[in-house]
Amino acid sequence: MAVVADILLALLTVVGALALLVLLMPLSVRARGAADGLDLVFEVRGSWGFGFISVRWRAFEAATLHILGIRVARLRRATPEAREAKRQKARERAEARARKGKLPKKKKNRGLFWSVRHRRTLWRAALRMVRTLHLEGRVAGVVGMPDPDETAWLGLALGELEARLPPGVLDVAVDYTDEVLAVGGHLRSRIWPAEVLVVLATVRFGGEMRRALRAA
Repeated sequence: MAVVADILLALLTVVGALALLVLLMPLSVRARGAADGLDLVFEVRGSWGFGFISVRWRAFEAATLHILGIRVARLRRATPEAREAKRQKARERAEARARKGKLPKKKKNRGLFWSVRHRRTLWRAALRMVRTLHLEGRVAGVVGMPDPDETAWLGLALGELEARLPPGVLDVAVDYTDEVLAVGGHLRSRIWPAEVLVVLATVRFGGEMRRALRAA
């Protein structure tokens, strides 16, 4: 009995140490790219543990997994046929439950009205989470939406976000006359999982967010 208890204690110690290591080691992400209409060039590199494990991905290509800079695996993307087969299986399971009278419960949909009503609360929560990304770099260009109202909302959101980010990170102009997308740049982020969890818990259980969720 004592031997089993010692083994369980050792396992719990190892699991706890690994969990602590994951929380305290930073996750670094670097992205660069450009979009000009339908032409897109985009590359993302993410690494954990100061480069011990890293993933590299380019637009329209499969991601690759690296350990200590050596590629060890190629992460294949699901083919359209595989995605369609998965959706078909989900439909078949739903139909089988319906035939048995076991219809899934409908999820609550707070809807657009709730989002608009509490947009200030949601926006402040989003900005607090953005700060945990510790963004550096620069994104510049010009964007425009087909609908004038959407363009106005986009302009307000970009202006608010630019004011919250470090100077020079975001420099995207809004075209209120034409639909356009011409943006390029690079970003670097260092994320500390422990900080993200603390801020997320503070936002989720803060009084303002609790009141908004109760209103749903």
